[in-house]
Amino acid sequence: MKKYLLNYAEKDINQINLSNIYDEVIVIPIKNEYNDIIDLINNLSKLSLKINLLVILIINSNEYSETNNKFIEYLELQTNSKINNRKYSYVYYQNMNLLIVNYSYENNYFSSKYGVGLARKIGCDIALKLYFEGKIKSNFIRCTDADVILNENYFNITPNSSYSIINYPFYHVVNDNSIFSKALILYEIYLRYYYLGLKYSNSKYSFWTIGSCFAINFNAYSKVRGFPKDRKAGEDFYMINKLSKVGKVFIPQNSIVKIKCRESNRVPFGTGISTKKIYEIIVNNQEYKIYNPIVFDYLKEFIYLLDIFSNTKDFDVFSKNRLIYEFISNYKSKINNIISNSKNLNLINNFFDSFMQLKFIHYLSDTYKPINWLDALKKSKFIENIDNEDIYYIRDFLFQKSLS
Repeated sequence: MKKYLLNYAEKDINQINLSNIYDEVIVIPIKNEYNDIIDLINNLSKLSLKINLLVILIINSNEYSETNNKFIEYLELQTNSKINNRKYSYVYYQNMNLLIVNYSYENNYFSSKYGVGLARKIGCDIALKLYFEGKIKSNFIRCTDADVILNENYFNITPNSSYSIINYPFYHVVNDNSIFSKALILYEIYLRYYYLGLKYSNSKYSFWTIGSCFAINFNAYSKVRGFPKDRKAGEDFYMINKLSKVGKVFIPQNSIVKIKCRESNRVPFGTGISTKKIYEIIVNNQEYKIYNPIVFDYLKEFIYLLDIFSNTKDFDVFSKNRLIYEFISNYKSKINNIISNSKNLNLINNFFDSFMQLKFIHYLSDTYKPINWLDALKKSKFIENIDNEDIYYIRDFLFQKSLS
C-alpha cells in the first residue's frame, strides 16, 4: 500500500489532509449530471444516519459543462461554501461529509485522453491515502455512479479480507413502457444471459462488470495498482478482472443496486451506448441477436481442458476439440513462457481471464453466429422453463436465477 501511494497514486492527492475518522467511504464520478446526483446524495444521507460517511465526488469534464456548473452552484448554496474554481473542497451536506474534487473549471479540465477511468482512480487513490493514514475504518472502497438507488443495507455488506471485491447485484428501474425502456430491459437480459453462461461454463470470472455495483478491498486495490486511468470506458471491466485474480469475489444476495433508466452518451461504450443500439434495432424492425448458446458449451469444455493441462502440461489435450485447439494455438508460446518461468500454474488460468474468455467467445461466434435473443435463451442449457415471452417477465425470471 505504501509502495502504491509513493509510486502509482495520483500526485495531487497529497494535498488532501483530513482530520476526521470515517466509518465508510464511497467514491462517485460525476459528469454532466444534476438531478441524479442530487437524488443519490439525498439517498446516501438517509443511509448514513448511523455511520460517519465520507462521500468523495469527482466532478470531471473535458470542457465547460453547464450541468456540472449547475450542480456546483447547488452545493455552494446548500452548504454556504466556495467550491467553484477550487480543486478540493470539504463541505458538510445534511448529515454527511462531502469531499468535492473539482476538475470542471478552466485550466483544470481533464485532457481529451482521460475520462471516467481517471475520475475513479483519483477518488479511490484519495480513499486509499485516508485509509493508510487510519482515517477510514472500513476495509472497502464503495464505488458507484450517480444514476443509482442504494439499498438500506448497502454499507452493511462487509466480507472478510479474503475477498478482493464486493459485486453487488443490480436491477434497472424503468417507469414506462417506451421503446427505450424495452431496449434497456433487453440489454439487461443479455447481461444476465452472459453471466449465467459463464456460471454454467464453470468460469471463475462469472460476475458482472458494472461500475456502479462494486466495492474494492483496499489491499487488493493496491496490489492491482488502481484503476486504468487512460480508459474512457470499460475501466470497470478491467478493474474487476484484475481484482478477481488477487482475491475472491463476494456477491451478496440481499443488497440490490437499482439503476435508473436514462439515456447517456458520456462514455464510448457500455450500458448507454448498448441500449441506444438496441433501441435503433427495435425502431428499424430488425432482429436483436445475442451469442449462440453453444459457445458456452465450448467455453465449459475449454475450461475443463485448461484444468487438465495445468496438471499435465500436455498441449495435445486441447486437440480433442478442433476450435479450441485452433484458438489456444495462437497463445502457445505465451503459455510455454508461463510454464518455463513460473511453478505457479495458476498463472495460466489467470492468463485466460474474463477478457480472454470474451475473445474466445468472439472467436467461436465466427462459426456459431449470434441468433435471435429469445431463441438463444430457449436453446441454452443454463436457462430453463421460460413459459412467458414478455420481456419484463423474462428479465425478472433471469434476475432471480442470477441470485440463486
